[in-house]
Amino acid sequence: MEGAMNRTALAAVVLLAACAPPIRTGSPPSTTATTSGTAAPPPATSTPASSAPTTAIDYRRLEREVLLELNSVRANPAGYVANLSALLPLFNGNLIKKPGMSVSIRTNEGAAAVREAIAALQRQAPVPTLALSSGMSAAAADLANDQRRTGELGHTGSDGSNPGSRLNAHGTWQQSYSENVDYGPFLSGRDVIVDLLVDDGVPGRGHRHNIFDGSARVVGVSCGPHPKFRSMCVIDQASGYVSR
Repeated sequence: MEGAMNRTALAAVVLLAACAPPIRTGSPPSTTATTSGTAAPPPATSTPASSAPTTAIDYRRLEREVLLELNSVRANPAGYVANLSALLPLFNGNLIKKPGMSVSIRTNEGAAAVREAIAALQRQAPVPTLALSSGMSAAAADLANDQRRTGELGHTGSDGSNPGSRLNAHGTWQQSYSENVDYGPFLSGRDVIVDLLVDDGVPGRGHRHNIFDGSARVVGVSCGPHPKFRSMCVIDQASGYVSR
């Protein structure tokens, strides 16, 4: 029987008072200067990263694509629906096998989550596109490089850092920030943004809400290998940021 992988993502948001596996981590906005985020545990059927696609990935290309896709969906949510609709014929129950992948991904909700995301995008108003920040990208890279070594998940670095402290290490954030992290055998920036939009298995769809944060104006992106989930991408957004 064909193997299956699972996907996870993580997200955190903070507002300055006056928040195969892919894994997503995240939490809704908070009115305190703290962050939180939890990762959905991978199902028992997940397979090791060695079973993921063997195609070499250009992570700098992936970062550029993530920025392009993020701004595309923010500028025209309804126009982005076609990219989600293309997933529907690829489902077999809760398994989805995307072109270019040698294994299927086991989802929590199946095609139902994609349909819900499509309906949400059709209702979503456009929000401003984001300018790339070198300082914020360096902060995102701090987490990506750390987890490349440790194999950990989530928003907390092995040194105890959180999204805010990593951003502060490279500059000064203004008003609010958020962080989305996606892990898995993705091959393109579109894979990453679609994962976060669908937000399979995540109550409240916090990653999608972060993507459409109307107060955000700047973003940092860093992608790289992950020893357990093949690849990861970190996306930090903020209302403003002054790099050092």
